[in-house]
Amino acid sequence: MRILITGVPGTGKTTIAKELSKELKIQVYNIKKFTKAKNVNITSLKQRTKKEFKDKKDWILEGHIFCEYKTNANFVFLFDLSEIKLREIYKKRKYLPVKIEVYKLETSKDIKKNIKEIKRILQKEK
Repeated sequence: MRILITGVPGTGKTTIAKELSKELKIQVYNIKKFTKAKNVNITSLKQRTKKEFKDKKDWILEGHIFCEYKTNANFVFLFDLSEIKLREIYKKRKYLPVKIEVYKLETSKDIKKNIKEIKRILQKEK
């Protein structure tokens, strides 16, 4: 069984992946196993994970960046929370307020709405 757990930071991906790993007795791999960089090179990450999982039948792959490319997972779980809940979590984690705005934008496919929101954020920063 190949399981991909992805989604917005702070939604419980790591916690769920660890518990699921115990229950199913399947090895869990976190994004941090493949990169420590803040700016991830997707091509490099694809190559490293492809090599790592080439001969593995069962795995749980967990991390927010893994939604960026195709895997051979049997199941994909996308975690998200309301903006209000994310703001609470990010405040506890001492994330910068701008990070919250970025994730809010990523959840919208409405380009005009995103452009308007980006302009609003940029105005606040002046």
